[in-house]
Amino acid sequence: MENQTVPIFYAVDDNYAPYLAVSLASLVAHTSPDRHYQVIVLCDDLNTDNQGRLKAFETDNLKIQFVSINDRLKQEITDKNNKLRSDYFTFTIYFRLFIAELFPKLDKALYLDADTVVLKDVGELFDTQLGDTWLAQCRITSSATLRKRLTMLNKPLGLIHRNTLIPACC
Repeated sequence: MENQTVPIFYAVDDNYAPYLAVSLASLVAHTSPDRHYQVIVLCDDLNTDNQGRLKAFETDNLKIQFVSINDRLKQEITDKNNKLRSDYFTFTIYFRLFIAELFPKLDKALYLDADTVVLKDVGELFDTQLGDTWLAQCRITSSATLRKRLTMLNKPLGLIHRNTLIPACC
């Protein structure tokens, strides 16, 4: 499988472009020189300046493509008569639901939230055999959860917990 291009999806608008830049920097830092990666950014209202800044993360083996979500799919996630819509989330979080429809030729892909920091080659995750399973996910440990765990561990030991953790979204 190592010769196969690893398709990696993100979904952002201008508000999440800075977070995506951090994620892309960490992704690039952990790519294998023996693999190829295709980053597909599903976007809505991502201006050309931000696209240019993000495109600067391309390397010889990692290419970045921007795909605007089309109007027909946008209509499925509007505010009217839609159970998917929530004011808490950004509009772009729903784009991941349409990856299979937008890219029917792909048998397998990775989706990363824009505020994900990559610590290993995602090609290893891509190589995971799923068998008949259609969807897999990684367990997420947020910095808030980690901070609570550290506090619980440190308190009985009388250790001082300093706020040195970087939030996952920053």
